[in-house]
Amino acid sequence: HSDGISKLHFEERMLFSGSLDGLVCGFDVSMPNETSALVSVMKPNSPVVKLGCFGSRGLYCTTSSETLHLFDTYTAHTLFSFDNDLETIGNNCRERLDPNVHNLVDCLWEPRTQKLILLGGSHSGEVTCAEVTGKGRFESLGPLQNGHTDVVRCATSLHQNGGFSIITGGEDGRIVLWTYSKA
Repeated sequence: HSDGISKLHFEERMLFSGSLDGLVCGFDVSMPNETSALVSVMKPNSPVVKLGCFGSRGLYCTTSSETLHLFDTYTAHTLFSFDNDLETIGNNCRERLDPNVHNLVDCLWEPRTQKLILLGGSHSGEVTCAEVTGKGRFESLGPLQNGHTDVVRCATSLHQNGGFSIITGGEDGRIVLWTYSKA
């Protein structure tokens, strides 16, 4: 990296680092030194805000320019980029998710159904959930409403007893647990 690290994610023996330089690096932490540990370099080309793994070998990252990128962790190939095409109205990643979405919150992996879920937030605290289907499409899973009154900034998932729940945190100082049955 040539700039500050903005996000780290551990997955088994792999460490993924996202940076303000617009790169995501994958390191095999079982290797003896940094040079031999570097396995992959992925290029979302914008400062990394969030990143995580999905499926058996996928990695997602969101950026400060509100784009979403999907990579193969073994080959570092781009699976799909939900970029912001400023030339085409309605081709913004957030607008494709929902016209009322103002920020990308995060993605969550639901292993039972094998769905990558993108969460986008509004200024009023509503969260839009959609399955990332690839090919530039999102399939709406519905909103999470009446839990927050301000911008939602973070989310994580909770998997227990075969169920799937989402935990969100917002600028309103609330942490909300959502039991999510549509995933």
